Amino acid sequence: MKPILGYWAVRGRANPIRMLLHYVGADFEDKGYTEPNEWFGKDKIDLAATLDFPNLPYYIDDEVKMTQSRAILHHLGRKYKLDGSSEDELVRMSVIYEQVIELFVAMGQMAYLPEVENRLEIHEKHERSTLTHFL
Repeated sequence: MKPILGYWAVRGRANPIRMLLHYVGADFEDKGYTEPNEWFGKDKIDLAATLDFPNLPYYIDDEVKMTQSRAILHHLGRKYKLDGSSEDELVRMSVIYEQVIELFVAMGQMAYLPEVENRLEIHEKHERSTLTHFL
């Protein structure tokens, strides 16, 4: 069975999963929902018996049927041996992963906060406290 990644037809929370799957050369179906009724009125109902928590994104292959973007990333990291091979590497990967999540949240705040002044303030604060570690 070809793995299926289901999400809205936007980048969003599924994009890191897509990037990982492309990086490892996985052949998968990228099921992009464009109509809310296709998900809410059909597939979510159909997958309710299959998925513990029917939600987007979801990932289904021969071994697992799961939701939650972080859980899917962790699963695929283990499956494709991208998560480290020693305790030290596992710890470092966990820390880096959470740091990237913080960066993702900060970027989202900058993009979606209505007050322009707050965007600059958040960006400067995040740059001083976090981004300097990446540069």
